[in-house]
This record gives sequence, structure tokens and C-alpha cells, in this order.
Amino acid sequence: MANVVLLEFIDGDFQRGFTVNLQIRKNGDFFPSQYRISSSPNIPQLYDSFKNGYEQLGVSRTIQLPPAQVTNISLIGNCKQAALQLEQDVIDWLSQDKWQEIRVRIEDKFKENEAFIVIFQFKLSNVSDIICLKKIPWHFWNLFEYREDAYFSLSAQDAPKNLPLGYSSKILAIFGGSDQGLQLVADRQLLTNLESKGAIVTPLNKPSRQDLNDKLWKYKWDILFFAGHSWSNAGLQGGEFIINDNEHLSPQDLKQKLKKAVRKGLKLAIFNSCDGLGLATILDSAKVPQMIVMREPIPDEVARKFLEYFLEAFVDGKYLYLAVREACERLEDMEYNYPCASWLPIICQNPNAEPLQWHKRSLFYSFFHKLKWRWNSLNSRIKKILASTLLVILIAVGVIAAYNYLRIYPPSPNPKHTNVTTTATAKPTPPLPKPETESIKSSEGEKFLIASSNIDNNNNGTKYFASQDYNNAIKFFSQSLQNAPNNPEARIYLNNAVANNLKEIQKLRTKEGEVCATINSIDNKLPLRIAAVVPANSYDKDIALEMLRGVSQAQNEINCKGGISGRMLQVVIFDDEDKPQVAENVAEEIVKEDFLAVVGHAASSTTWQAGTIYENKVIAVSPVSTAIRKLDNNDGLSLSDYIFRTAVNDNYAIKKLLTKLIDGKNSNIAIAYTEEETYSKRFFSKFKNELQTLKFNYINDNNKCVFRPAFKADECVDTIKENAKALLLIPGSNSLDDALKLLEALKKTESGKKLTLLGGDTMYHSKTLGKIEGYDGKNAEGLVVAVHWLRNQDNNSQSEIEREFRRKAKEVWGTSDINWRTVTSYDATQAIIAGLQKSNLDASNSVNDIRKQLQKKLSSKDKSFSASGALGKVEFENGDRKVNANSNFGVLGQVKNVGKDTQGQDKYDFVPIP
Repeated sequence: MANVVLLEFIDGDFQRGFTVNLQIRKNGDFFPSQYRISSSPNIPQLYDSFKNGYEQLGVSRTIQLPPAQVTNISLIGNCKQAALQLEQDVIDWLSQDKWQEIRVRIEDKFKENEAFIVIFQFKLSNVSDIICLKKIPWHFWNLFEYREDAYFSLSAQDAPKNLPLGYSSKILAIFGGSDQGLQLVADRQLLTNLESKGAIVTPLNKPSRQDLNDKLWKYKWDILFFAGHSWSNAGLQGGEFIINDNEHLSPQDLKQKLKKAVRKGLKLAIFNSCDGLGLATILDSAKVPQMIVMREPIPDEVARKFLEYFLEAFVDGKYLYLAVREACERLEDMEYNYPCASWLPIICQNPNAEPLQWHKRSLFYSFFHKLKWRWNSLNSRIKKILASTLLVILIAVGVIAAYNYLRIYPPSPNPKHTNVTTTATAKPTPPLPKPETESIKSSEGEKFLIASSNIDNNNNGTKYFASQDYNNAIKFFSQSLQNAPNNPEARIYLNNAVANNLKEIQKLRTKEGEVCATINSIDNKLPLRIAAVVPANSYDKDIALEMLRGVSQAQNEINCKGGISGRMLQVVIFDDEDKPQVAENVAEEIVKEDFLAVVGHAASSTTWQAGTIYENKVIAVSPVSTAIRKLDNNDGLSLSDYIFRTAVNDNYAIKKLLTKLIDGKNSNIAIAYTEEETYSKRFFSKFKNELQTLKFNYINDNNKCVFRPAFKADECVDTIKENAKALLLIPGSNSLDDALKLLEALKKTESGKKLTLLGGDTMYHSKTLGKIEGYDGKNAEGLVVAVHWLRNQDNNSQSEIEREFRRKAKEVWGTSDINWRTVTSYDATQAIIAGLQKSNLDASNSVNDIRKQLQKKLSSKDKSFSASGALGKVEFENGDRKVNANSNFGVLGQVKNVGKDTQGQDKYDFVPIP
């Protein structure tokens, strides 16, 4: 496995700083940690200044400048000055304490001359910050100064590992059209020279679209190369390149062909052309493992020299990333005329990709390769003569060898009968364990998906779990929970280890309670497996942890009782990253495996997307999705009959919030929402319709309050502060930071302070309360949210069932308070457990049989199904949680100051409103 350092920017911006997950992968081991990086507000402006100065030069592969313009001292000087200011600010930022802590931790894991690659991954909501982070000069980090065998790349999406380059790398080389000012002949010659190193180069000069399509679809390629003109779209979400004098296309137009090429073995794409990060985005969607593109427009001479230097280092045996580093360093000599030439090439790669290396051929191969070249250099007549002579010699040698063999070893008579009887029966070979699909992140206990403390215990636990040494896995997971009882991943993996350890009774005590299983009565009975799908690596890990606490508590309780029909419950965690396409991929994997049911997904958009795969195959019980479901003719979300939900839908939240509006006599209401997110846009539509029914006024803000990449809080405030009396905040899960910036901007205005503030359940977050560094709970003071349940409701208003659940939860999780997502996740798991208890789990029933039984049980038409939930019965009606007069959920909570924390700072919480 490659030595990889993955730095994931999961939250924040240049103004407030970033939260960064560090993951060091070495020899199959994972070393996770998390850091809060300080702010650097000047970098985006300095990058814009540099970009403007660079663009004024006009130097690019699009048009080759005449010498007079290249030597324009004023333009070059301005660009260099802007670059120097950006460089210094980046160096200052990367010299701060947290960056140096990260550097030291990385260096501690690698020996002095050990090669590794640092991959930067950006999972932020602010697109402009992502673009800036992709383009700043990361090579100035002193980590790379100290470590000459290291370099960096940008992250592509996770995908399976690529195979290494073989003896004869097949290269498809495209040379585009409109070549005025370009010297593509030189690029072609550099690639053709690789044939002497064993490559097979197929050049396409100004190909038609059909010709390019055919080549990609029909043949196997290791490397795709393009030289010519290209550009990226705004936001780096796409781009185009010119293939001939009349046609240009986007990699999106070739997506299916590129996917086919990747399946056949495409390992690397090189776009030696201008401004290629947008192209890389589309290549990434086709899962091309590794790419080399240019971050900005590139001068023709620089592009050609880069290719020359890179190929020279690469075929000499250097890893791909070190060959790019060497080529970039050599480009520094050109920066007198071409400022920042060494900044331009950038690698984008799948974090799982093995580093490419030109195959070092054996002497035997080299001899025959040279012989082949000699043969190809002969004319056809001589080839025919030599071939005929060789054939005669081979026939003669064959006849002589056959004669001598038959003379020495004459054939024995062939008996008609034999007395030999074969009695031994070969012992069947057990099937090899099925490898994990590497494009999907999942774990049964062999790795942690969410960074946490107790790294040593966790790593030891996962190591032993992966090697099926469950006794030691139990030992280390137990130690981890003693130190941090609120880690649901460790508790799930501990239960899984116990469930797999069928040799003896396990009684495992922790500080807070007991993880137990009387397994002597269930010897040799396999566990029942379910999947828990959470957004572990989305913009925030809190939601994933909240969900997993509910799943883990339900798993722990049923296993302590001896399981279900004598079989332990085993939970495998999947990460859908809060992305619909990833959720679909996860669902496809779950359906293929032996999972009986799913707890998940979180967002309504991911739940819907995955539901298209689960339909008629496996049930999923979502604890968090609340978008209004399509029933009869209502304008709702069309969910599969195999999707159930344990949180009440948004109809109830909307009714609660409207009650608050009516009580306050607020008639003019503004709404801030995310138009591209399923939950948000459906909540907006329903709420707006209800306002019209009540004859309230919706303030049309000309879309200034719609959360988009270009959203500006001040513009939203300006459009509503004089007219609106109330503001409803319903951001999508990835737009929470925008909503909090809006609250901050409102608090700075007198009219904003007087607004009635309302919020959907996405506003229920530790960031809103200022519990995370960089956020201030005072900005949200007075905000009223509608949620399923609040943990600090008055005990007198709680049922006995609810009080008992909270008591047990405190025993399990210690001081960590649970919230509504934990409650509904517990209920979702309990619903699945109850369905399994009512199903026939005999060995004669297949996985598919049990899945179908579960679906029928939960959607019972005779209303006979119910499960014991945290707040009472869990029942379903049309797939959603059934609500009646006795249902003890659906509550309004208001952000209030509840005193001081241990450091004397104001403390905020969601306080129930009677």
C-alpha cells in the first residue's frame, strides 16, 4: 500500500480558520487526528491580485506571445510582485503552530528518505474558498523543503486501486486543432521517443469526435495524453478542449467512454494544456485514478519543457509525484520570462491510487525489445527471407527432438481397465474473504471512519479485529471506551467483536455499564447483519456520531439479552458522505451483500437516491430524513415502499413554527433556504403555501437569501431588514455555515435584532450554540427551532418510558448528552430488531426471504406492528412514523443563554418552549 498523507478540510473558511482531519496511511495502518487551523483572511484577496496580474500577461498555450510582449518589464514585474506577496502570506500561514504540529506528526511516521504523497481534500461549503485552496502554492510548505522524497496532489474521489504500469504502456496521444502559435510537433516527438522505452504510442492528430470515441471505447489504454487548447468553466465544475479545427468538447461528453477506459485499465490522464482543473473535475467523475493538469493558462514553451522534464524523470524510474516535483523545480529557470511557471502543473489523484512508476524492465526483456526494434528497421524482403530460414530451422529441430524422445521413451500400451480406485475426497477450500469495494468507505471493526481520541487503543483494536483475533480486539475496544465512553464507533465494533467470538461466554465491564452476550447457547450461529449508513466524512461528523449513538445503544441492549432468536446483532457502518451519488453506490453494495436491513440515510436527498436501489430488495429506516412524503396528489418526495422513517415529517415542524408566528402576530416573513437541496426546497414550498393560506406575506428578496455558492449575507440583510418581521432559516445540510453568517450579519443591525427568528431541524447544531471554535452562540440567541425531541425537557412532561431511556443513555454515554437524532436512530434500530423478532430466521430462509418478511412486517396493513422506542411505540403509516394524540414528540426549542461554562464563557442551549 502506498504511503499517503490525507489532509481533509471539512469545515471553516479563510476568515475563521479551518477544521482539518489528518490521516496518515502507512503499511496498511491508519493514524487519524484532527486540527483547527488558524485563519488567513488575506490569502483569497492576494490570490485574486496574482491571478489578475497573471492574466494581464496573456501568456498561455492558447496564443504564443511575440518576444516584445514576453519581455514587457512592467507587466512581468507587477505579476511577480503579486506572486511574491501571495507566496509570503502562504508561507506565513503554513508556518503557524498547528501546521507545524501537523508537519512534525507526519515526519514522525516516515523515515528520512521514505517517499510519501500528501493529498489535499476540500469538503467545504464555500466554493470560492475551495477554488483558492486548490490553486495556492502548497509546495512552499516547509514539509516539502525538509523531505525531498515527498510532494503533494489534490484529491480526486475515492475509487479502487489502479494496477501498475505494465511492460508496454499503451498511450493514446491527442493533438488538438487550432494550433496557431503552438509547437505540438515537439510534444509528439517527446512522446514518440518513449517507444524506445517500451511504450506503444498511438497519436491522433486533430481527430474527429467519432474517431476519439471509437479509440477510447474499443481499445485498452494506460495513459491518455492531450496537447492543445483547453479552458475551465467558472467554479471549476467543467471545461472544454479543442480536438480539431471545428470541434471542441468537454470530458463530460466522453464520460461513458472514459469510464470504459478506466475499467479496461486507464491509469493516468495528462492534459498539457491551459487551465485544466475544470477538466480534472469531469475526469474525476469518470474515476480516472491519476491526472496531471495545469492550474492556470500555461505558455507554450513552459508546457513543452514541463513535458520534457517530467518524462525524463518518470521513465528514469521516479514515482509519478516525484517526477512532477522534479519537473516543476526545473521550471524555475524559466520564471524570469514566465512568472510562476513552476506553480502551474498539479496532480489530482484518487487517495487509494498506488503511485505510478515506469516499469523497470529486465535484461531479458530489454534484449528482446531491442531485437524487435532491429526487426522493425529491416525492409520487407529481408524479413521474409529471415522468417523462412528460421521456420525451416525450427521444423528440423522439432523433428529431430521428437525422434530422439520416442526412441528413448517408447509409448506404453494403453490398458482397457485399471485397478486403481480413488478413495480420498479433497477437503473443500473455504472461499477467500470478499475484498472491500475500495470506492466505498465501510467498516465492521477493521478501521475507524471518524477521527477520534484514544488513537492507540483504537488502532490496536482494529488491527486485531482485521486479523480475526477477537479476544484482543475486545480488550482494546474496551480500553478505548473506558477512556472515552461517548465513542459509538468503538462500542459498535466491540459488540461486533463479541458477536464474532462464539467460543466462550463474554462478560465485558466498562466504567458505565456492561457489554455482554451469553453466547454459550448460540454456538455456531452466525450474527444477523445490518448496515448503518451515516455521513461520516461530510461537512461535519457530529450528525454521524449522533446517529451511531442511537444505533449502538439499541445493538448493545439486544445483544446483552442474548440477541434475536439466539443470534447476535452485528452492525457494519457505511459512509455516504452526505452525497446522493455516493449514497447510491453504497446502496448498490449493501444490496449485493447479506445485510438484512439498513439504518439510514440522514439527508432526504441521500435517502431518496438510495431508495431507488433498495426498492424491492432491502428495507431502510431513516432516522433523520423529514421531507414531506408524496401521498396521493400532494407535492411531496416520492419515496419507495422500502423506505421507512422514525422522525416525524416536516408537516409537524411547519405547524409548530406557524403557531409561533401567529402568536407573535408576524405578518411579513422572509425565508432563507437552499434551492438545490431536497429537504430545504420542499420545506420552503410547503411553508410558503401555508403562509398564503393564512394571508401572511412572503417577502420576495430577489433570491438574495437563497443559499448558493455566491451567497452574500449582507445582501440578504439589506433586502429584508426594513420589511420583514420574521425570518425562517431552513438551510440544507451543507449550507449551515451560510445561515450562521446570516445570523451574525443580522445581529449587527438594529432591525435584525428585532426579527423573530425561526429554524428547521438543520439549525439544531453545536455550531449554532457556539460549541465549536470559530462560532458564537450569541448570534443565534432567540432562534426558535422545531425538532423531534429536546433532551432538556421538563422531567414532569416526560413519560416513564422516556425517563428510563435517558437514564440508560447516560449509563452508556457518560456525560455526553444525547439529542433527537440519537433518539430517532435508536428507534430506527429498534424497529428493525422488532421486525426481525417477528420474522422466520430459520436457516432454510434466504437473506432475500428475510428481507421481504421485514418489509411486510413494518408496513403491516393490519396495524399489528409496533416496536418499543425511546419515547413510546414506534409504528408506521405509509412508511412514515405514525402520529397520534399520545405521541410524545414534536417540540419547539429556543436558543438561550443558560449560564457560564467552566472557562467563564457564555453558554447557550436549546430550551423547550411550553
